[in-house]
Amino acid sequence: MQRQSIDAVIFDLDGTLLDTEALSDKAMLAVYDPWLDASIKEERKAAGDRLPWELKKQILGLRGAEWAPIVIDFAKTHWNVLDKLSVAELWSQWETNLHELCHEIEACPGAVDLVNAFEKEGIPMGIATSSRQESVTKKSYRHQALFAKIPVVVPGDHPAVIKGKPAPDIYLEAARQLAIGDISRCLVFEDA
Repeated sequence: MQRQSIDAVIFDLDGTLLDTEALSDKAMLAVYDPWLDASIKEERKAAGDRLPWELKKQILGLRGAEWAPIVIDFAKTHWNVLDKLSVAELWSQWETNLHELCHEIEACPGAVDLVNAFEKEGIPMGIATSSRQESVTKKSYRHQALFAKIPVVVPGDHPAVIKGKPAPDIYLEAARQLAIGDISRCLVFEDA
């Protein structure tokens, strides 16, 4: 079998390069904490301060304007939290909470070794993330050496990203910035 070569690698950020998913859940639960019943708080605490998978699987990879209505609906249906937050308020409060936790963010296991291997092979790399640029900057703070090897970062609030994931807009923009003409020759690491 002939080995296929690739011209570039595009990574998702959260859950692929940086282990932010547990902190993201913790930040979301902190937003809802004032209104959650004690039994729900205990249940979430027993689950490691993680969101229920029933909710998490619906919002992975989405931008805030897309995931916030889903979370609000879930909170109404499953937690009996009625009309406490608008989409903008939920997104903003969650992001503030997450930014406060950024000092705890670790690289995902194997991520640094993988990036180093691609760099050694001379393969250009980029990041395509649903996170806003401000969040990317805060999340990357402890990981400057890793980010220095990945010069292209396309955040979810980039003007060229009209439709969020799973639409291809963000990947196409990352490939464009990497000067890759044939996106089929890009290897993409995505966990959503």
